[in-house]
Amino acid sequence: GDRRFRVRAGQFQPRIVQEFRKRLFVFDGMTKRFSKRRLRTLSGKHFPAPFKEPRRNPGRFKPDGAARNWRDDLLAAAIRHALGSPEERWRIRAEGAFRAAREAARLHVSRIADELLARLIEWDERAEKIEQLVKRVPGSAYGVGDLKRQTAFLFRSGFLRHDAWSGEYARYWRGMELRLQRMIADARRDAAKGEELEPFLERFYLAAESRPELQLSPMLNDFWLLLEEARLRVYAPEVRLKMKCSAAVLEERWAKLRY
Repeated sequence: GDRRFRVRAGQFQPRIVQEFRKRLFVFDGMTKRFSKRRLRTLSGKHFPAPFKEPRRNPGRFKPDGAARNWRDDLLAAAIRHALGSPEERWRIRAEGAFRAAREAARLHVSRIADELLARLIEWDERAEKIEQLVKRVPGSAYGVGDLKRQTAFLFRSGFLRHDAWSGEYARYWRGMELRLQRMIADARRDAAKGEELEPFLERFYLAAESRPELQLSPMLNDFWLLLEEARLRVYAPEVRLKMKCSAAVLEERWAKLRY
């Protein structure tokens, strides 16, 4: 309600940020995200313990052509987690509340950073396992291209800035592994299953090309999460779903989508 602040697409004007940089009015009005700049300077220092290099292919985590690398994004992710859930972070709207949350976060941020780094390394190993399994399927099979497309998007530039990687990717990797086990046995049946989802996948990936920061397009972001659930339903029904994701639901959500 402060008239000194002017919000456009969930972000404050640069001059306002500079003028009130000691205040915490840093939420994103569209996605309830914290300003990365303020998060990175949460404690005024880097983490007490430095990050270790992943054992396998750290280059996988570096956004192509970007100044930031995976360390910066992992740092911001650890601070977000230390500050609490998205709902708890959403309630931090004043300088005093931020100071209290900051002090509480300092007690946990180093431990959380280590946990997230261990998870990131695990995801790298899971991805490598999938890459090896894919080699056992004929390269012309539909599923090969689809799995490569899915993996590339999960590890897209800036993926660490999206909370889904730390919370949902374990289910996605499990679904891909189960799918590959079936695909190795019968690639044609896998392709037949893909006929239901492919039209929605094509539409989504085409739209996502124009929205590299997916979390800035909440409806498109939600559709991606819905698509991943639909993939589990079709290819790995053993994995428990978190939402209804039938073809009818996909069609309805796409019709309402604005990005």
